Amino acid sequence: TKGTVLVVGIDNVQLKNVGVLQKINKIVIILSWTAVLLWLVLIFYLSSQPAVQSDGLSKKVTKVIVDTVDRVVELDDEKSEIDLVEKFNHIVRKYALFSSWGISNECL
Repeated sequence: TKGTVLVVGIDNVQLKNVGVLQKINKIVIILSWTAVLLWLVLIFYLSSQPAVQSDGLSKKVTKVIVDTVDRVVELDDEKSEIDLVEKFNHIVRKYALFSSWGISNECL
């Protein structure tokens, strides 16, 4: 008849599989939220660093990036490595900020 749903073939094995899938789903949800919380703790930790310490860390990262790019593409020889690190440090810091919040968005 119209509007009637007929369920055929459900047995205990299938019901147990549904229970297992529900448990797996709960575990995935718990792990996902744990990842989000850990990521937010990392962002908070890095954001709470004093400016001098944070700038020093980002300059180290910028230096690694400048050195790596210099190996692949010959950078301007007229500018010293320190000038390039100073020039790109602001860009690296902003990219790190946007990336960290983008990753937290994807975790959600």
